[in-house]
Amino acid sequence: MIADEKLKHGYVISQIVLEISRIAGTRVSITESITRSGYEVSVYNDGRKAGKFGLFIKFTSKRGSPWRYSFTLDHQAEIDMFYKEYGEVFVAFVNKDDGVACLSHDLLKQVLDDNHEEIEWVSVKAKLRSQYSISGKDGKLDKKISRTDFPRSVGLYAASLVNTLEPKEHGASDQRIWDRLFGN
Repeated sequence: MIADEKLKHGYVISQIVLEISRIAGTRVSITESITRSGYEVSVYNDGRKAGKFGLFIKFTSKRGSPWRYSFTLDHQAEIDMFYKEYGEVFVAFVNKDDGVACLSHDLLKQVLDDNHEEIEWVSVKAKLRSQYSISGKDGKLDKKISRTDFPRSVGLYAASLVNTLEPKEHGASDQRIWDRLFGN
């Protein structure tokens, strides 16, 4: 029997790999990290390492909104380690079968600050076919995250590693995703 956690992680990872593989000459290597929720993602282009980033996946089996996620000290330490080591980490919230809300490190820090407690929480809310509202123990995002941002948001970041694209070089749709993800 395949555990639900492995299925949800597999979905997120496969979507990221497919999105990044659309970049010409690019391949991805993903390895497990310290906790069962963390992964190191290496991006290669034309045989050279373009960069790395962290990926942290949280999932819930709860059927409807709001979805709540717990973060232990270990979780937050791993997320901070990814950010310090690679310059970026994405936290993917798998909301049962509703979709994935993906946050950059900067957005996560708006809802969970650097003062880590034993256990903290993040809540993801959405009405039917609407964007995600995200809040946490330490704050609330002032913007909503679109259901369609993931996995494109991670692909845009990978493209910036490969091509060093500036946000202004993206198309209008990609620009909106970039702005939501990185708070510009």
